[in-house]
Amino acid sequence: EEKGLGNNQVLAIIEDKENQLWFGTANGMWKYDRKTFIHVPIPFSDTSSIWLDKVYPVINPNAVHSLLQDTKGNIWIGTGGAGAYRYDGETFTPFLAEHGRKQEDSLYHNWITSIIEDDEENIWFSSMTRGGTSRFDGETFTHFTENEGLSNNTIEALHEDSRGNLWIGTTDGGVSKYDGTSFTHYTT
Repeated sequence: EEKGLGNNQVLAIIEDKENQLWFGTANGMWKYDRKTFIHVPIPFSDTSSIWLDKVYPVINPNAVHSLLQDTKGNIWIGTGGAGAYRYDGETFTPFLAEHGRKQEDSLYHNWITSIIEDDEENIWFSSMTRGGTSRFDGETFTHFTENEGLSNNTIEALHEDSRGNLWIGTTDGGVSKYDGTSFTHYTT
């Protein structure tokens, strides 16, 4: 924090096409133009509740857990409980805030742990709050959960390999590979 970064808990880092660094922190998002840290405030989301504060105090909807710059230059932001945002440099567009499992306080608290762009320019999101993985083609979402063959709905990580397979790391179901048609599961 001494050098201007707004929080010492850094959860995500990307470098954009203009060689600026973006940092997702427990206290929001920061851009570093190689001289100065600039706070880029994401929309504030107040999803606090007595239940959430007791059961999941680590969920902070204003924390930035994942970042991606897509081929069009948009910055995608995955939060710790408010879903995701697309930032075009001026406007934040919300996505997936009401996706996954509704929690006991009647709110979703969708925690997006990973965002990737595949070779076909689809944006993929992982949900830590039992929302599985979601593919956005620029217009509509397709959701993949246990109902569609995913091994577990709580997703930690996503990766597309050089062959176009999507690898999905889950909390309790090992790794699932999606080849565009079906899932293959790998566990211990």
